[in-house]
Order: sequence, then structure tokens, then C-alpha cells
Amino acid sequence: MSATDPTPTTDPQPPQKSVVDDTALTKWDKRYIELAAHVASWSKDHGAKVGCVIVSPFYQRALTFSFNGFPANVEDNLERLLNPAEKYPRVLHAEQNALLYAGREAKDCHAYVVGKAVCNTCAIMLIQAGITRVVAVEPLAEGEYAPPREGSGKIDWEALGRLAVQMFTEANVIFAPIPRLESEGLIGKYGLDPKRTHNDPNLPCSCCEHREGQSGSGEPAKAEPSHRVPPPGVDRTAIPPFMQDPID
Repeated sequence: MSATDPTPTTDPQPPQKSVVDDTALTKWDKRYIELAAHVASWSKDHGAKVGCVIVSPFYQRALTFSFNGFPANVEDNLERLLNPAEKYPRVLHAEQNALLYAGREAKDCHAYVVGKAVCNTCAIMLIQAGITRVVAVEPLAEGEYAPPREGSGKIDWEALGRLAVQMFTEANVIFAPIPRLESEGLIGKYGLDPKRTHNDPNLPCSCCEHREGQSGSGEPAKAEPSHRVPPPGVDRTAIPPFMQDPID
């Protein structure tokens, strides 16, 4: 600023760069991703099970982990879990739960999310908590899936996921996508999509790890215990198979 020109000058802002990290995930990334998938399997949600692990890169350890569900001491009975009008006002997302447990220690940490793409609300909370890197599946682009019909009342989670990634970019939070094939494999391995669960252990599921001929023998692979097939003698005919409560 000169003596004759009172207008302050500002340095030109550099163009915004993409912060999507396409580099290969490390050995420890994959371990934390696997841990998040395991934690997700503890959820009682009948729509989708999601797990989140908050990791300190400085101390190289997991600070906290959590899954989606109702708040502590709030009854999560089957009637509420199967009724969207009852479930959604009560449910806490895995990322939100993990951040609440981590508190101020979440600053400068990494978040690993498995089960679904990060939604816009969770992205807001991750950004505000000071998370610097998010490792999660990349949401599907428009044209890669059939969105819910307008007026159906269903949520387009993929659209909210795309908004989340956009906000990560604007906030300079690194987004490291989990390969979709790997994500689908974990969802199948840990039974994170109850709509894929079936009662016949001889039927292959739809995930990548149990497709027909996966072992090279040409025989359909049998379901693993992680698919939580109800044991003999348990009467669950009153509930659709894909909504059955997991048995531990």
C-alpha cells in the first residue's frame, strides 16, 4: 500500500487443488479399514451397518471407534429399527459417534469409514472436528446407479456422499478412496448389508468374495459365519430374511 493509495493490497490466492489422494493405501490403512468393518458388524441397524475408526497419525494408534445406532440407553427394539419414521430421528451415524468419543483429540487425526459413503452431515462434523484425512468408499457418480424415485421419501445417499467429497476438497481435507471392489468385499465378509443376508448357507451372496467360481473350482462358495445365518430351530418367519436381527 502506497502513501497515495489507501487501498490495501492482497496476495493472489493460489487455485484450489484437488485433495483426493489416489495413491495406494498403506498396510496400516488397510488394517484400520478392516477394523472399521469389524466394528460396523456390531451395529443392529437393518438397513446398513457402518463403522468408523479415528486414528492419530502422530501417535500411530487408534483413538476411538464406533458404529451407527441409537444413543446410549435409548431402546433399540426391532419395531423401531424396522420403522424409518422411528429409526431416523434416533439414529447416530458411526462418524458422529466416534467424534463424540474422541472429543478434542480428533484434531489432526484420520477417519476410516466402512459400510457406506460419508454423508454431508458427517462430513461437516469431520471437518469441524479438525480431521485432516478421510479414508472411505467414493460415492457413485450420477448415471452409475438408479437414484430413489422423486416423492418416494427415500434418501439419495450417493448424492449426499458426492456433496461430502466436494466439501472435503473445499476444506482441504484429504480424501483417500477405498477401492469399491475392496469395500464390497468387506461389506460381504462382515455382513454389513443385511439385505444381502440369506438363510441358505449353500447359496452364494452377491459380494465379490463369494461369487460363483471364486475359488477356481466352479462351485458356488458357501456363506461364511460372518453372514450370521440363523441357527436351526430359530423361528424368524415373521420377519423378512433381509431384516432379520443378527445373532451373535
